[in-house]
Amino acid sequence: MYSLGRVLYELTTGLDLAEFPRLPSGWENDPDQVSFSNLNQVVLRAADPMRDRRYASADQMLADLAAVAAGKKVGFRLGLRRRVAKFALIAGSLLVLALAIVGLIRWRAAAPVRPDETEALVAGRSISPG
Repeated sequence: MYSLGRVLYELTTGLDLAEFPRLPSGWENDPDQVSFSNLNQVVLRAADPMRDRRYASADQMLADLAAVAAGKKVGFRLGLRRRVAKFALIAGSLLVLALAIVGLIRWRAAAPVRPDETEALVAGRSISPG
């Protein structure tokens, strides 16, 4: 996918790979600007330096290319996928953190209390270490 994306970058922009992901000057004035922008979204995803952000399969890339050919915008779909993945990562991290806190609270509540600690707590005295 990565190599194909890089070749497509050169073919669609006419620029050298060293200039990736720069776009050619004046592309925004092209009458096919929307189509080019949509195709560029596919190329950028295929050639992304970060492996986990690239297409996982040729079928996914083909589906986005078909959407571009049909005149549909793919940039939103790609952005939505990334936002959902980021949300899932954050939500999962928060869940793990919450479970760890609950586990710590339960563990602390179940820890045995020494008799001298109990007497000191009941009497309102401070507990000396040791």
